[in-house]
Amino acid sequence: MYSVELPLLDRHIILEILDTAGIDEFPVMRRIAIAHGDAFLILYAIDDASSFAIAEKLRRLVLEIKGDLCSDA
Repeated sequence: MYSVELPLLDRHIILEILDTAGIDEFPVMRRIAIAHGDAFLILYAIDDASSFAIAEKLRRLVLEIKGDLCSDA
């Protein structure tokens, strides 16, 4: 987990990055991070089908926890 406070116009924001590296050792921590997160970036290796499968699993988890906020997701 990486965290940094950044100035943004007239306020400060906290950027937190949870680097899972595809490892599912702490699923509770991941769920908490998703529940409190405002934006998500899910990356995968284009030459690794299992990497894409993990990314899709994470996408479904974000939608499950945050709710389907987009009708075209």
